[in-house]
Amino acid sequence: MKKLLLTSALLLATTAQADISLTVAQSTPTSEDTGNEIRERDINFTGIVPVYATADKKNSFTAGLMLQSNVFKFDDANLPEVDLLKVKLPIGFTHVQSERLIWQATLLPGVHGESNDLSEGEYRVEGTAMAMLPRGDHVWVLGLGYGDVFGEPKVFAVMGAIWKPVEAVTLNLVLPALEADIKVSETFVLTGAIEPAGGQWIWKQGALGNQYEGDITLTGSRMGVGGEWSFAKGTWLTFRAGLESGREFEVKNAVTGQKATAELESSAFAQLGIEFK
Repeated sequence: MKKLLLTSALLLATTAQADISLTVAQSTPTSEDTGNEIRERDINFTGIVPVYATADKKNSFTAGLMLQSNVFKFDDANLPEVDLLKVKLPIGFTHVQSERLIWQATLLPGVHGESNDLSEGEYRVEGTAMAMLPRGDHVWVLGLGYGDVFGEPKVFAVMGAIWKPVEAVTLNLVLPALEADIKVSETFVLTGAIEPAGGQWIWKQGALGNQYEGDITLTGSRMGVGGEWSFAKGTWLTFRAGLESGREFEVKNAVTGQKATAELESSAFAQLGIEFK
Protein backbone atom coordinates (compact mmCIF):
# COMPACT_ATOMS: atom_id res chain seq x y z
CA MET A 1 0.00 0.00 0.00
CA LYS A 2 2.21 2.76 -1.28
CA LYS A 3 2.43 5.21 -4.08
CA LEU A 4 2.91 3.66 -7.47
CA LEU A 5 6.45 3.77 -8.81
CA LEU A 6 5.12 6.06 -11.53
CA THR A 7 4.73 8.81 -8.94
CA SER A 8 8.35 8.42 -7.85
CA ALA A 9 9.53 8.37 -11.46
CA LEU A 10 7.76 11.61 -12.26
CA LEU A 11 9.07 13.21 -9.09
CA LEU A 12 12.66 12.29 -9.91
CA ALA A 13 12.30 13.34 -13.54
CA THR A 14 11.15 16.81 -12.60
CA THR A 15 13.15 17.50 -9.42
CA ALA A 16 16.21 15.19 -9.54
CA GLN A 17 15.70 14.43 -5.83
CA ALA A 18 16.01 11.16 -3.98
CA ASP A 19 12.92 9.24 -2.90
CA ILE A 20 13.44 7.16 0.24
CA SER A 21 10.44 5.89 2.17
CA LEU A 22 9.20 3.17 4.50
CA THR A 23 5.49 2.41 5.03
CA VAL A 24 3.53 -0.09 7.10
CA ALA A 25 -0.15 -0.82 6.39
CA GLN A 26 -2.89 -3.06 7.73
CA SER A 27 -6.23 -3.89 6.07
CA THR A 28 -9.27 -5.47 7.73
CA PRO A 29 -12.57 -6.60 6.13
CA THR A 30 -15.45 -4.20 6.72
CA SER A 31 -18.00 -6.99 7.26
CA GLU A 32 -18.12 -10.51 8.61
CA ASP A 33 -18.55 -13.00 5.75
CA THR A 34 -16.76 -16.22 6.57
CA GLY A 35 -15.01 -17.65 3.55
CA ASN A 36 -14.50 -14.32 1.76
CA GLU A 37 -12.14 -12.45 4.04
CA ILE A 38 -8.41 -11.80 3.96
CA ARG A 39 -6.53 -9.66 6.44
CA GLU A 40 -3.44 -8.14 4.91
CA ARG A 41 -0.29 -6.60 6.39
CA ASP A 42 2.11 -4.74 4.09
CA ILE A 43 5.59 -3.34 4.63
CA ASN A 44 7.16 -1.36 1.78
CA PHE A 45 10.60 0.18 1.40
CA THR A 46 11.58 2.37 -1.55
CA GLY A 47 15.03 3.86 -2.03
CA ILE A 48 15.64 5.63 -5.35
CA VAL A 49 18.54 8.07 -5.75
CA PRO A 50 20.12 10.02 -8.63
CA VAL A 51 23.42 8.35 -9.60
CA TYR A 52 24.64 10.38 -12.59
CA ALA A 53 23.82 13.48 -14.62
CA THR A 54 25.59 15.02 -17.57
CA ALA A 55 27.12 18.48 -17.17
CA ASP A 56 24.26 20.11 -19.08
CA LYS A 57 21.69 18.26 -16.88
CA LYS A 58 19.90 16.98 -19.97
CA ASN A 59 20.56 13.31 -19.20
CA SER A 60 20.28 11.73 -15.75
CA PHE A 61 20.17 8.25 -14.28
CA THR A 62 18.66 6.88 -11.08
CA ALA A 63 18.98 3.54 -9.32
CA GLY A 64 17.63 1.98 -6.19
CA LEU A 65 15.98 -0.82 -4.26
CA MET A 66 12.33 -1.65 -3.62
CA LEU A 67 11.11 -4.24 -1.09
CA GLN A 68 7.43 -5.16 -0.75
CA SER A 69 6.30 -7.60 1.94
CA ASN A 70 2.68 -8.81 1.89
CA VAL A 71 1.23 -11.14 4.51
CA PHE A 72 -2.24 -12.60 3.84
CA LYS A 73 -4.22 -14.21 6.65
CA PHE A 74 -7.33 -16.14 5.58
CA ASP A 75 -10.46 -16.57 7.68
CA ASP A 76 -10.51 -20.24 6.57
CA ALA A 77 -8.72 -22.21 9.29
CA ASN A 78 -7.61 -24.79 6.70
CA LEU A 79 -5.49 -22.22 4.86
CA PRO A 80 -2.14 -21.13 6.29
CA GLU A 81 -0.86 -17.57 6.51
CA VAL A 82 0.89 -16.62 3.26
CA ASP A 83 4.03 -14.48 3.51
CA LEU A 84 5.02 -13.00 0.13
CA LEU A 85 7.88 -10.75 -0.97
CA LYS A 86 8.91 -8.69 -3.97
CA VAL A 87 12.45 -7.42 -4.50
CA LYS A 88 12.98 -4.94 -7.34
CA LEU A 89 15.95 -2.92 -8.58
CA PRO A 90 14.57 0.21 -10.30
CA ILE A 91 16.81 1.80 -12.92
CA GLY A 92 15.67 5.12 -14.37
CA PHE A 93 16.75 7.32 -17.27
CA THR A 94 15.59 10.86 -18.05
CA HIS A 95 16.39 12.91 -21.16
CA VAL A 96 15.42 16.59 -21.35
CA GLN A 97 15.08 17.19 -25.07
CA SER A 98 13.79 20.72 -24.62
CA GLU A 99 11.78 22.88 -22.23
CA ARG A 100 8.65 21.40 -23.80
CA LEU A 101 9.61 17.70 -24.04
CA ILE A 102 11.09 15.27 -21.49
CA TRP A 103 11.58 11.53 -22.03
CA GLN A 104 11.61 9.18 -19.04
CA ALA A 105 11.97 5.40 -18.70
CA THR A 106 12.21 3.12 -15.68
CA LEU A 107 13.07 -0.59 -15.67
CA LEU A 108 12.23 -2.77 -12.67
CA PRO A 109 13.96 -6.15 -12.80
CA GLY A 110 12.93 -8.18 -9.79
CA VAL A 111 11.78 -11.40 -8.17
CA HIS A 112 8.27 -12.11 -6.84
CA GLY A 113 7.59 -15.05 -4.55
CA GLU A 114 7.41 -16.40 -1.01
CA SER A 115 9.59 -14.62 1.51
CA ASN A 116 11.09 -17.82 2.94
CA ASP A 117 12.47 -18.95 -0.42
CA LEU A 118 12.82 -16.37 -3.19
CA SER A 119 15.01 -18.75 -5.17
CA GLU A 120 11.76 -20.34 -6.38
CA GLY A 121 10.12 -17.01 -7.13
CA GLU A 122 9.32 -15.55 -10.55
CA TYR A 123 11.91 -13.31 -12.18
CA ARG A 124 10.47 -10.64 -14.45
CA VAL A 125 11.16 -7.12 -15.70
CA GLU A 126 8.48 -4.45 -15.26
CA GLY A 127 8.71 -0.78 -16.10
CA THR A 128 7.35 2.41 -17.64
CA ALA A 129 8.30 4.62 -20.59
CA MET A 130 6.74 8.01 -21.17
CA ALA A 131 6.97 11.44 -22.73
CA MET A 132 6.27 14.51 -20.59
CA LEU A 133 5.27 17.78 -22.18
CA PRO A 134 5.45 20.80 -19.82
CA ARG A 135 2.91 23.48 -20.72
CA GLY A 136 2.69 26.34 -18.22
CA ASP A 137 0.83 25.19 -15.10
CA HIS A 138 0.53 21.56 -16.27
CA VAL A 139 2.53 18.69 -17.74
CA TRP A 140 1.00 16.28 -20.24
CA VAL A 141 2.11 12.66 -19.82
CA LEU A 142 1.82 9.93 -22.45
CA GLY A 143 3.37 6.47 -22.30
CA LEU A 144 3.08 2.78 -21.52
CA GLY A 145 3.80 0.57 -18.54
CA TYR A 146 4.14 -3.14 -17.87
CA GLY A 147 3.53 -4.66 -14.46
CA ASP A 148 1.12 -6.33 -12.07
CA VAL A 149 -0.69 -3.32 -10.60
CA PHE A 150 -3.92 -4.77 -12.07
CA GLY A 151 -3.12 -8.34 -10.93
CA GLU A 152 -1.78 -10.45 -13.78
CA PRO A 153 1.24 -8.70 -15.40
CA LYS A 154 0.22 -6.82 -18.54
CA VAL A 155 0.79 -3.68 -20.60
CA PHE A 156 -1.22 -0.63 -19.49
CA ALA A 157 -1.53 3.01 -20.52
CA VAL A 158 0.33 5.74 -18.65
CA MET A 159 -1.45 8.94 -19.65
CA GLY A 160 -2.90 12.13 -18.26
CA ALA A 161 -1.61 15.35 -16.80
CA ILE A 162 0.05 16.83 -13.74
CA TRP A 163 -1.71 20.12 -13.07
CA LYS A 164 -1.20 22.95 -10.57
CA PRO A 165 -4.41 25.02 -10.79
CA VAL A 166 -3.10 27.15 -7.89
CA GLU A 167 0.25 27.21 -6.13
CA ALA A 168 -0.93 25.12 -3.15
CA VAL A 169 -2.66 22.37 -5.16
CA THR A 170 -1.07 19.63 -7.29
CA LEU A 171 -3.31 17.21 -9.20
CA ASN A 172 -1.50 14.12 -10.49
CA LEU A 173 -4.12 12.92 -12.98
CA VAL A 174 -1.94 10.30 -14.65
CA LEU A 175 -3.57 6.92 -15.15
CA PRO A 176 -3.54 4.31 -13.75
CA ALA A 177 -3.65 6.41 -10.55
CA LEU A 178 -5.28 9.72 -9.59
CA GLU A 179 -3.72 11.77 -6.79
CA ALA A 180 -4.23 15.18 -5.21
CA ASP A 181 -1.96 17.14 -2.85
CA ILE A 182 -3.04 20.31 -1.03
CA LYS A 183 -0.25 22.25 0.66
CA VAL A 184 -1.73 23.61 3.87
CA SER A 185 1.58 24.99 5.18
CA GLU A 186 5.32 24.53 4.70
CA THR A 187 5.18 21.51 7.00
CA PHE A 188 1.79 19.92 6.27
CA VAL A 189 0.19 18.57 3.10
CA LEU A 190 -3.23 16.92 2.69
CA THR A 191 -3.23 13.98 0.25
CA GLY A 192 -5.75 11.74 -1.49
CA ALA A 193 -5.53 8.99 -4.09
CA ILE A 194 -7.42 6.40 -6.10
CA GLU A 195 -5.21 3.63 -7.50
CA PRO A 196 -5.14 -0.02 -8.54
CA ALA A 197 -4.13 -2.44 -5.78
CA GLY A 198 -3.10 -5.60 -7.57
CA GLY A 199 -0.16 -7.97 -7.54
CA GLN A 200 1.01 -11.43 -8.57
CA TRP A 201 3.44 -13.85 -6.92
CA ILE A 202 4.69 -17.40 -7.55
CA TRP A 203 3.53 -19.88 -4.89
CA LYS A 204 5.43 -23.08 -4.22
CA GLN A 205 4.16 -26.64 -4.11
CA GLY A 206 2.48 -27.25 -0.76
CA ALA A 207 2.20 -23.58 0.22
CA LEU A 208 -1.61 -23.66 0.21
CA GLY A 209 -2.02 -27.41 0.30
CA ASN A 210 -1.42 -27.41 -3.44
CA GLN A 211 0.24 -30.24 -5.35
CA TYR A 212 1.79 -28.06 -8.05
CA GLU A 213 3.48 -24.67 -8.36
CA GLY A 214 1.28 -21.78 -9.52
CA ASP A 215 0.39 -18.11 -9.27
CA ILE A 216 -1.29 -16.06 -6.55
CA THR A 217 -3.03 -13.01 -8.03
CA LEU A 218 -4.76 -10.17 -6.19
CA THR A 219 -6.84 -7.51 -7.95
CA GLY A 220 -8.82 -4.52 -6.75
CA SER A 221 -8.67 -0.78 -6.21
CA ARG A 222 -7.79 1.46 -3.28
CA MET A 223 -8.93 4.94 -2.37
CA GLY A 224 -7.85 6.91 0.64
CA VAL A 225 -7.08 10.28 2.18
CA GLY A 226 -4.33 11.32 4.53
CA GLY A 227 -1.49 13.74 4.99
CA GLU A 228 2.22 14.39 5.21
CA TRP A 229 3.81 16.23 8.13
CA SER A 230 7.39 17.47 8.12
CA PHE A 231 8.69 17.19 11.68
CA ALA A 232 12.33 17.76 10.70
CA LYS A 233 14.12 19.17 7.66
CA GLY A 234 13.68 16.78 4.74
CA THR A 235 11.84 14.22 6.91
CA TRP A 236 8.10 13.61 6.57
CA LEU A 237 5.64 11.48 8.52
CA THR A 238 3.00 10.11 6.12
CA PHE A 239 -0.39 8.63 6.96
CA ARG A 240 -3.44 7.51 4.98
CA ALA A 241 -6.67 5.60 5.57
CA GLY A 242 -9.40 4.43 3.25
CA LEU A 243 -11.12 1.55 1.52
CA GLU A 244 -10.05 -1.31 -0.74
CA SER A 245 -12.84 -2.59 -2.98
CA GLY A 246 -13.54 -4.77 -6.02
CA ARG A 247 -11.04 -7.26 -4.63
CA GLU A 248 -10.52 -10.73 -6.03
CA PHE A 249 -8.07 -13.43 -4.96
CA GLU A 250 -7.06 -16.06 -7.52
CA VAL A 251 -4.88 -19.16 -7.32
CA LYS A 252 -3.78 -20.73 -10.62
CA ASN A 253 -2.24 -24.18 -11.13
CA ALA A 254 0.85 -23.75 -13.34
CA VAL A 255 0.57 -27.30 -14.73
CA THR A 256 -3.15 -27.67 -15.50
CA GLY A 257 -4.07 -23.99 -15.80
CA GLN A 258 -6.95 -24.56 -13.38
CA LYS A 259 -8.05 -21.50 -11.41
CA ALA A 260 -9.74 -21.02 -8.06
CA THR A 261 -11.17 -17.54 -7.53
CA ALA A 262 -12.76 -15.83 -4.53
CA GLU A 263 -14.44 -12.43 -4.51
CA LEU A 264 -13.33 -10.72 -1.32
CA GLU A 265 -15.19 -8.39 1.00
CA SER A 266 -14.14 -4.75 0.89
CA SER A 267 -11.49 -3.84 3.45
CA ALA A 268 -10.62 -0.74 5.43
CA PHE A 269 -6.92 0.10 5.54
CA ALA A 270 -4.63 2.33 7.57
CA GLN A 271 -1.08 3.21 6.54
CA LEU A 272 1.77 4.94 8.36
CA GLY A 273 5.19 5.77 7.00
CA ILE A 274 8.27 7.96 6.94
CA GLU A 275 9.74 9.62 3.87
CA PHE A 276 13.00 11.46 3.23
CA LYS A 277 12.91 14.04 0.45
